[in-house]
Amino acid sequence: MRTREQDVEPFVNLSELTEIELLIMRRMREFTIGEHRSLFHGSGFDFVGLRDWQAGDRMSQIDWAQSTLTNFSPMVVRDYEQRSTATVVAIADNSLSTRCGIDGIPIAAAIARTIGTIGMSAVFFQDLFGLITFDARFDQLAAIRPRIGKNQVIHCLEAYQFGEGLTLLKRADSLSMSLAGFMRKTSMVPVISDFLFDEAGSVMQELAQLNSMHDVFIGAFC
Repeated sequence: MRTREQDVEPFVNLSELTEIELLIMRRMREFTIGEHRSLFHGSGFDFVGLRDWQAGDRMSQIDWAQSTLTNFSPMVVRDYEQRSTATVVAIADNSLSTRCGIDGIPIAAAIARTIGTIGMSAVFFQDLFGLITFDARFDQLAAIRPRIGKNQVIHCLEAYQFGEGLTLLKRADSLSMSLAGFMRKTSMVPVISDFLFDEAGSVMQELAQLNSMHDVFIGAFC
């Protein structure tokens, strides 16, 4: 895990994310130029419950009355979900093998850029975007709940690059069940990895099981 204290450059910085955003806007210009019917459906936000404060939460989400009951440790926030056309949850490889690469550019940099590209595409269509990271043996799965907006993409990138704001997932009987248990509704699930880990075949079988409930597709880097 990289930390800010190590004074290392991020795999993707804000200026690069802006370039990705502009590229997506150019590719989608037929949807953004001239008169067209709105792509977005539904309106407003649905209240889904209370939870502990996490990095990236807005001050406006804090439930001050409930937080006083916990003596503000932790802070309690109201969790809302905006209706959208789709939910996208990127599953990203954060194992040590992704720190290898060529010409000084690690595989993890390509994975981070892919997270940014998929995330900003979700922002364009006002879709929910979330992140799950895994290690080489899938012993530790950590995640960020899907939300809408560019700040959410930045939050997910920082989580992947520096391990900030991630919540450990509850483990189930299988990998596919652990991943499915995190997703509240049918989602698009890009799996971004170098697949340089043991028993890759069995992992693919688990992802095939997940594909029976969600739209799973693979992005491999090597």
